[in-house]
Amino acid sequence: MQKEKDFWPLYQKIYKQLSDEISSGVYTPGSKVPSEKELSKQFDVSRITSKRALEKLVEDGLIERVPGKGSFVRAAATGDQRISESGRKKNALIGVVFADFADAFGTRLIYGIESRCRQLGYSIVLRWSQDDHNLEEQAIDELLRLGVAGMIIMPVHGEFYSETILRLVLDKFPLVFIDRQLEGLEASFVGTDSVGAAQKGVDYLFELGHSSVSFISPKAEHTSTIEARLDGFIRSHAEHGIAIDRDIWITDLDMMVTHEYVQTKLENDILRVQKLLSSHKEISAIFAEEFNAALIAHEAARRIGLAVPQDLSILCVDYPYFAVGPIYYTHIRQYEDQMGSTAAEMVVKKINENGAAEIVLLPFDLIIGLSTAKKS
Repeated sequence: MQKEKDFWPLYQKIYKQLSDEISSGVYTPGSKVPSEKELSKQFDVSRITSKRALEKLVEDGLIERVPGKGSFVRAAATGDQRISESGRKKNALIGVVFADFADAFGTRLIYGIESRCRQLGYSIVLRWSQDDHNLEEQAIDELLRLGVAGMIIMPVHGEFYSETILRLVLDKFPLVFIDRQLEGLEASFVGTDSVGAAQKGVDYLFELGHSSVSFISPKAEHTSTIEARLDGFIRSHAEHGIAIDRDIWITDLDMMVTHEYVQTKLENDILRVQKLLSSHKEISAIFAEEFNAALIAHEAARRIGLAVPQDLSILCVDYPYFAVGPIYYTHIRQYEDQMGSTAAEMVVKKINENGAAEIVLLPFDLIIGLSTAKKS
């Protein structure tokens, strides 16, 4: 006699095998399950059939599909894996993980987070990842062990994001990304309108008569804030009818200002920009994606005898908040205090309601300094 499962639709057989493997621990929470293509080959079925099996796993809450990344096992909401709602409220701690912070950007952000969290009855626990994926994962794991009710994370730059962050998102842990948004993850985010900010900055350089503008930044792949600024940079070129020249871009500087970086990699970043300026004498302006990139560009220019702004204009994002005297660098100023307080309100809302992901983009200002001038 044939068994009942022999009469199941093919997608149901695939679903049953995968669900059994999930429940037995073959696939653990946060791990990736085979793709539609892999399942199609493994079970000798069509992609439509394998897709239906994965869709049913999603419907039953066993996996979550991340566009462009794959399908991952959802973590069960057990006492071992997640903090209970009552535990969260009792602890009243919010974890904050920053990739980096400095006078130019970050200090006021922390102030905004801490002051608003305190008003809402929460305390913060701050960790610094130094733009390192391993340190980021360690920081998040430590905060989870401390029993934080939610987290605000400025994620690490780069092409990949950590499995630890992915687990938080899949498990619907109260989480808000700040300043940097990661592609493909359905999570709350608060930051600046980076597209509009970059476009306004480059528009200003074009208005000054510069037609060959370089873009320099840390690694841009899959870090949406940098990619958004690149988008604004490109849009400005399109609207002014100026051709894009990617040969005068550098989008992979090391740009992590630690003691080790200053000792071993800063010089390399300066030399790379110096070589760019030496080999592309048509460059008359630089859009620096962050303040430290502007400092690197300025030093590179100085070494080859280019004066700022007479020979080279420099515009950057962010500038030391409490700088004394005339504002040197023309820059995009972000509303750090508001960004921090908004992130605090959003994460507390997630703790209490855990509703749908929210995206909040804040305005900005273009501050004219001494580092830009009309092209001579």
